[in-house]
Amino acid sequence: TVFGSAVNFMDTMLVLVTGVLVTWILSPIFGSDKMLRNFQVLRAARLIRLVRVVRSLYVFRTVWQLLQGIICSLGTLCWSALIIFFNLFVFGVFCTVLVGKSEEFPEDSRLRTKLFPSVPSSMYTLFQMMLLDESF
Repeated sequence: TVFGSAVNFMDTMLVLVTGVLVTWILSPIFGSDKMLRNFQVLRAARLIRLVRVVRSLYVFRTVWQLLQGIICSLGTLCWSALIIFFNLFVFGVFCTVLVGKSEEFPEDSRLRTKLFPSVPSSMYTLFQMMLLDESF
């Protein structure tokens, strides 16, 4: 039955509120109002239903395991990105002082004016070098 379990009741209310109420009743009355945009956020909750269905089907078992692996590795990825950012910052300061502010290079040198004039520019240049980008 529809009202037999909490999950079925939640699914029914989700469809009624975000689908029927907003699309067929409130949109023709109010048009494109900001209040209706708040209801559109609830449509994202429909993805929860989709995840439940995908997780329960045997065909999507491999996809579900891949998603779980990605979610479990997010912590490691964040720490790796933080370490890369810290290294880029340290070497960006180093390159700005030794190359960008150095008197050994001519004043109009591309190294001083374009690539290493400030710490953010130096970090960006080093990031491009790290990725082996050919545009620097």
